[in-house]
Amino acid sequence: MKIKKRTVNFRLFMYLFLTTVFLVGMLSFYYVNMKKTLETEVYDSLKRDATYLHQRFDETVTQLIDAAKGPGYTTALQKSIFSDDPTGKIANISTARELIASARDQSDYIVDLFYYASTGHLYTVSEYTEQFRDNMRFYEYDRRIKLESEFVSKRPVHDKEASFYFLYLPIHCTTAGIAHRTRESGICAILCNFAPILKNSADIIGENNSCYFIYNGEVLSSIRPVEGLDVGNLMGFSSGDSEREIGEETYFVHTVKIDNGKFVCLAPKALVSFKNVTPDRNFYGLIAASILVLAVLLFFLNREYLKKTEKMVTELNSMKLAGDNKRVTVPKFSELKEVATEVNSMLDRLEESARREQEAREKLLSATVAQQEAEMTAYRSQINPHFFFNTLECVRSMAQYYNADMIEDIITAMSKMFRYSLYSDMIVTLSSEIDMLRQYFLITCYRFPDKYVLKEEIDESTLSYRVPSMILQPLVENCIKHAFVNMPAGRKNEITVKARFTDDGLLKLSVSDNGCGMSEEAMEHLRESVFSEDDVETRKDSIGVKNIYERVKLFDKMNEMRFYSSPGEYTKVELILHPAFINK
Repeated sequence: MKIKKRTVNFRLFMYLFLTTVFLVGMLSFYYVNMKKTLETEVYDSLKRDATYLHQRFDETVTQLIDAAKGPGYTTALQKSIFSDDPTGKIANISTARELIASARDQSDYIVDLFYYASTGHLYTVSEYTEQFRDNMRFYEYDRRIKLESEFVSKRPVHDKEASFYFLYLPIHCTTAGIAHRTRESGICAILCNFAPILKNSADIIGENNSCYFIYNGEVLSSIRPVEGLDVGNLMGFSSGDSEREIGEETYFVHTVKIDNGKFVCLAPKALVSFKNVTPDRNFYGLIAASILVLAVLLFFLNREYLKKTEKMVTELNSMKLAGDNKRVTVPKFSELKEVATEVNSMLDRLEESARREQEAREKLLSATVAQQEAEMTAYRSQINPHFFFNTLECVRSMAQYYNADMIEDIITAMSKMFRYSLYSDMIVTLSSEIDMLRQYFLITCYRFPDKYVLKEEIDESTLSYRVPSMILQPLVENCIKHAFVNMPAGRKNEITVKARFTDDGLLKLSVSDNGCGMSEEAMEHLRESVFSEDDVETRKDSIGVKNIYERVKLFDKMNEMRFYSSPGEYTKVELILHPAFINK
């Protein structure tokens, strides 16, 4: 048998082709990494812009507060708003108004300034006096000034196409010798225009980036706005990095939230296209050198193969296979290496096939036995509860026949509890959960007569609300087990269960007691064992609480569990459930 040289040459050509494909793959991998690097750089740029705007906003608020406090603590303005002396007020009014006007004109962000005292005196040079008074009435500062720290009002003042917001800060009487009546408190209200924050930052923002300043649900200002992007879309952007489809284009987005607002920075994804990727010249040089070296090696390998081909073919023809475990010796340098490998692989596959067939037979037998055992277990699981409930019903009937009312009540309550725990759905109505709790407490009262009192403060509108099952009874059981340890005899041990809707439309469930309470260290350990996602060692008496927490989180990650306690007074557990998710 004679092997033609062209066959070997073809194989060598294939090696070269595969090597080229491998190098092309390396190049593609390089481009992909470069693209990811560009994406990271774009996100970093957006993050820098958003962080800068956030810092600029905080600095602006601080500067506005400092600018407003300047006139507010001058003698002229102090006497004008706090003094009851008409002569002193008249003498300082003109100076006070000049100070207000000067402070207002020093900043692009100040539309107007207002100074108002609890004496009822208001001084300003503003045309927005009615809007100021309307805001004061809304916060009831016109009746009593109870402002302790600065805050930004959420009620906008609309003027043409702009929206302004009041920044309130307290002003106190600090000038000696002022004749005043009773209170020495006042308010400085800065009517702010936050829109110029973006305009004044345009030189800092990346040249390809778009930025939005959203406050109180409206866009106050923007830089290079994106076509087709409205405030509804912007409000839906969550904090951090994301990608968004806007129109027919994809954008990288980074959002930073502030109190009652957010900064949103965007950049088109087209920035990281291949045309913007600049390959490294050294990388191309490495590829070229690799191809050259490989070509030289292949040349020498080709020459070596041609010398040994006929010799290896002769040895193969003379080889005799004998025995089940006999395998073909694989040549070190031979065109027939693949043939020998395939022959050996075929023999290995035959043995593997026989082994797998034997294993399959054994597994089939094991599966048949397991299926029969599973069917028997299923039959038993159906028979055991049925037999259990029939037995309970038999005991209840006997108790009723012999007028043993206490035993009848206990058996009835137990039957209801077991049926509820075995057959109730994962989500039940709150009324069902309350009924389950009452059955449990009925049994507890028979066990400990006149020792515990269950108080229910349930809003009837919450009874049809659907909640995860078995979330109240374990909490009440914890109260009975732990809350009244070492408490004085004859004391009224109360457990209170409450259910109502919050102002935000959320369902609030609480279980509290008037027991021994918990120390701060014990509360911290309880919170850690319940809330931690790590493998923290969990106390036996907090396993049930952690189970409740994990189950309510399964239905909605926004659901909450809160703990409150005061040593020697009470312990309370609250569940806050979000209706939009748990009831859909």
